[in-house]
Amino acid sequence: MKQTIAGLILGLAASAGVAQAADRVTTTNFDVATLSAHDRVDLAVLSDTGSTASLSMAGLIPAADFRVMGDYYSPTFKGWFNTASLQFDVRDGYRITALTIDAKVTGALYVTPPPAGLEQFERPFAKNSFYASWTVDGNPAIYRVGGSDIDGSQPYSSTVDQLIAGRSVLQFSTSADAGALSYERYVCTDHCWYDRYPAFAAMQVSDVVMTLQIAAVPEPTMWMLLLGGLGLVGAVARRRKA
Repeated sequence: MKQTIAGLILGLAASAGVAQAADRVTTTNFDVATLSAHDRVDLAVLSDTGSTASLSMAGLIPAADFRVMGDYYSPTFKGWFNTASLQFDVRDGYRITALTIDAKVTGALYVTPPPAGLEQFERPFAKNSFYASWTVDGNPAIYRVGGSDIDGSQPYSSTVDQLIAGRSVLQFSTSADAGALSYERYVCTDHCWYDRYPAFAAMQVSDVVMTLQIAAVPEPTMWMLLLGGLGLVGAVARRRKA
């Protein structure tokens, strides 16, 4: 094969080596375009070593920081979702062999410890979550990365084998949310007051990156040479046994 294995993927022609966001990017062996999206997804190449390339996907999950202070009478929620269809066109002679989705997630959860003996519906709470799922057309499998009740900052990652050649469409569905419910009670002794137990939740997802591995598909002549070599080895082995 005249060309060496070059796994250039999900790229963007960048001036002076600076990645620029767009809804369509092109590299040596791979094109990708946003066919449709509930909210815009900006694509940009972060790195490209030939057999591995990483693409930022700003907008697939919002960079907004959702912060919620719980109401005292009903739960308060803030959330966001997105759906996007990305079309991949792999050059002849190459295919995607693996796909990884990475994201940095920062969450915060705080509930003031309430008094004992509360009914279930009275208890204050704080929660958050984020999820990203995707599927490839023609493949019924659904892949997912995400988590819930996140307090602190941590990375999330999911890697799956994806044998994609030619033209394929990846369907993405993503969400992020935060919710909280505070509690208060009216207390009277020698005077009366509201005894309050606030709750707080936050969620932020950033640095959403797709990393893909690309391998060259051996040409028919390469397969013929390989099979011929195996046949020759087998013939030599039989002669030695004889």
